[in-house]
Amino acid sequence: LFRYQQCKKRVSDDGCYFNHTSADDLFGKKLDLNAILDRYTAILLLICHEGERISSQGVKEGDVVEIAKAKKNIEKYINSLKADPELRRLRPDIHRVDYDKVFDVGLNGLTDYYPKQKAKNLFCKKYDPFSQPLDENAKMQMDNLFASALQHRMSFLQGYWRDNVEGMEYQIVVAPFKTTIIKDALTKPSEDTKAGFFWASRVLDVVENRLMYLFLEYVDSASTSCKTIKNHDMKDFVTDFLNGHEKEYILLDIGDCNSVLLEPRFEGNEQYFNKETVYKSMDEVKYNLLADLPLYEKYKHSVLIIQKSSLPSIKRTQLSISYKDISSKKYGKYAVELTVTPGIEVYFPNNVEILCLKPER
Repeated sequence: LFRYQQCKKRVSDDGCYFNHTSADDLFGKKLDLNAILDRYTAILLLICHEGERISSQGVKEGDVVEIAKAKKNIEKYINSLKADPELRRLRPDIHRVDYDKVFDVGLNGLTDYYPKQKAKNLFCKKYDPFSQPLDENAKMQMDNLFASALQHRMSFLQGYWRDNVEGMEYQIVVAPFKTTIIKDALTKPSEDTKAGFFWASRVLDVVENRLMYLFLEYVDSASTSCKTIKNHDMKDFVTDFLNGHEKEYILLDIGDCNSVLLEPRFEGNEQYFNKETVYKSMDEVKYNLLADLPLYEKYKHSVLIIQKSSLPSIKRTQLSISYKDISSKKYGKYAVELTVTPGIEVYFPNNVEILCLKPER
């Protein structure tokens, strides 16, 4: 009901949505958006009214009044919908639904929320979300979500990175980066940690892409010899090259376009070439931040054959995040800036030889 009322507010008198999108132009025929919203809401109330009622944060007293006024508009469609064959097939007991009761229960749910919001505003005298302090528990929760998401991300890098830095001298520290999040996420701990984990994981795309670029720099700085080879000869060449040393090497497919030639197979969660050589791919979709960089273009569509003993290493230290409230009424910003220090050091071996196979295109 609250979403229905929010949509109705965005329909202008001339039938446009958000005052600029013409439904008539989109669909090529005259449409009554108000009638469509009334009928669609009537359908939802008839078939989806059971289950947990979740009050809508953000509802105002005026919203509740407008929804109450709309009861008659929605009711016009109830009887015809109860007789609709398709709806009766989906919900055989639809004719028994008491519309007045369903509507009133929903409206009361919104009304129940509003006095609490009103009381909160009165208690705070003048409630100003911009002035709310950041919650220490919410920041700690965010720290933990990023740490878990980073651990999850790093697990995908196993196979072409090592964790042993012994004997390696050349070192790079992965630099901090900044991102922003709506301030509400840090004024109190969130109950939806799954959504927070997903968001943190997406933000960490930048870290994984940086690591893969460092890997390409390592390849480019090594004694890398390139060989162009015909597509139908690729599998036989790799098989002959690895003969007797299958477990000592890995294959890295840049762009994930050579699997059709090499036919790797999954053994558990890992892909292998001829059941023994680890096969990894630098997926072009996953590492899309690299797509327009010259170094990526240089090795795109190639297969790298690298000795495991020559792989670079990753050393993990402590991930840390600093928080800065950058909210401003004047500039219309309601956000917190996060500076994320991943806590990752990369080490590279010396005197490395790599074979780069490029299929003839």
